[in-house]
Amino acid sequence: DHGTAAVMVVSYLVTGRTFEDAKYDPYPEEIHVHGNRIGRSGYAPDSEPLQALQAALGGADLPSVLWDGFVAPEATAPALCVHDNEGATVAALDAPSDFAAPRFDAAEFDCELPPLAALDAEVAAGP
Repeated sequence: DHGTAAVMVVSYLVTGRTFEDAKYDPYPEEIHVHGNRIGRSGYAPDSEPLQALQAALGGADLPSVLWDGFVAPEATAPALCVHDNEGATVAALDAPSDFAAPRFDAAEFDCELPPLAALDAEVAAGP
């Protein structure tokens, strides 16, 4: 029950701001959204581009999973996989092209990525 979206995958680049740190990677990569139950969302977006998208959709709720569409130039794996989510719909917003051609075909994102390695709780907690 979130007015904007249930899940948003957003690059720092969508802000239009510059950054100085050469080691900073602004791209979300290999995001795997799966095994969720998605409720109502997207009925009251809180930004101008998303409000414009909602208006273009005739006032309908936005898709529950929104991705801005930025892809790391060197990426070889899918940037976003979405599957096995009860009630989920997906949109790639095409922010790199000023939102000119958003895509809404959930099948485009129906993929799986390998799970991450288990995290050692002691190492994660630190000293």
